[in-house]
Amino acid sequence: MHILIATFCGAILGMTTTLEAASPEKLKPLLQAEILFEAQRGHAFDALLKLNRNLSHGASSHNNNINKDELLLTLGLSLQVEKNIKAGLYNNPQQRNHNLYLLAKFYYEKQQPVKTLQLLEMIQGDIKQQDKRPLQHLTAVASIRVGKYSTATNILEKLAKNNNTDAYVQYNLALAQLQSNNEKKGLSTLVALGQINSNDEEQLALKDLANLKLGNHYLEQTQPAQAKVYFNRVRMDSPFIEQTLLGSGWADFSLAKPERAVVPWTLLHNSKKLSDSVIEANMALPYAYAKLGAHGKAANLYGQTIKTLEAELLRLNSAIKLAQNGELQQYLISAFKTQPKNTYTQLLADKQKQQLYLHTLLTDVQFRLLVDSLHTLVLSKNRLRQQQNKIDTLNRLITSKQTQVATSQAGKQKKQLTTLSTKLNQLNEKLKHVLTEAGKQLSLLAENKLQQQHKKLENYRINALFALAESYDLATRQQQ
Repeated sequence: MHILIATFCGAILGMTTTLEAASPEKLKPLLQAEILFEAQRGHAFDALLKLNRNLSHGASSHNNNINKDELLLTLGLSLQVEKNIKAGLYNNPQQRNHNLYLLAKFYYEKQQPVKTLQLLEMIQGDIKQQDKRPLQHLTAVASIRVGKYSTATNILEKLAKNNNTDAYVQYNLALAQLQSNNEKKGLSTLVALGQINSNDEEQLALKDLANLKLGNHYLEQTQPAQAKVYFNRVRMDSPFIEQTLLGSGWADFSLAKPERAVVPWTLLHNSKKLSDSVIEANMALPYAYAKLGAHGKAANLYGQTIKTLEAELLRLNSAIKLAQNGELQQYLISAFKTQPKNTYTQLLADKQKQQLYLHTLLTDVQFRLLVDSLHTLVLSKNRLRQQQNKIDTLNRLITSKQTQVATSQAGKQKKQLTTLSTKLNQLNEKLKHVLTEAGKQLSLLAENKLQQQHKKLENYRINALFALAESYDLATRQQQ
């Protein structure tokens, strides 16, 4: 997918502009600001045209190379940056290393940790002071992703010594320590993180996550009393409260206190959302009532759960069909024509979110990456059409001038516009192909993800049916 997009964008970079090159050194900072502005607005096509204009001015100074590659990465053109680095365009080792770091960070964000580490290994010599700590942290988290836990632990332990207040470093260090069979240190790091004092929302979320992980760890180690200590430290308004309530209920249940487990599970049962934690709680709550001997109540709750699951399965079937027949991608394309980039909130606010199951699909990293790519392409297509309309308007003006006064300059301008129009048409054809492929990949991934969810919910439904039958039978016996 990224190769197809890079091919299309590379074609734009290859275009020659008809603009006059006046005072390139003075124009450079302005153009760079314009390019960033257009890229941040999601106008990839306009940004690429402006970038091409910048490059066409022929400026080849060291500073121009710096800004050019950063802008290319902003536009997602990682392959072009790789070419620039391999071509040895940088006399300054610090700048080469800086661009390698930026490129590695780009690939990490695109879920490619192996590629990330390969690029980081190419960094040699002097490094900018502001890059040193972020570069080390990136190396560590990429190492965790590929299973090099000892390497990550060594890096993160050094970083933690220099800055004990960095919650992200502490959290990643704990993960690396736990995975490298250093459980004692890993748990100690999580405990320290779970007790930090902060008003920062992100750090508080990491604090909650640390306590959730500690709770789940002790629950898995059949130490429910210790698990409860950490579950109780998670805030009620935490983004991880659903998983916490579920775990807290199981801790109470393991302590032979099903009457207490009912409390957190009921909170989840009453939730309007249907997350994995809520679904499991909907299965666990009637199970707790059955243990309390309230088999009629259990049967009633199992019946509610079955109805909820069957309704959700119907929605899933509908969403799968919409993905299969292309309606999902068409909805996204239509939405992207008017929305700025990465407006997931607006997408989910639409009434069609439930029908398309976007609320679940957008939690998947790979799906979001494909959605981002599709959005960029749609916006580029819109801007491409607008550029073509501008050329058509200019052509009509020139034709009008030629009718009034025949001039060679007008003829020259019209020829230049015709050449540019031809190139735009060629780009449009390439864009159609890339858009089609992007839509197919997005629809296929969505279908697969939804099928997986369908299979999971169907298994829950079947288990609930058996449990309902058992609870109904026991409730009947109680009444006899």
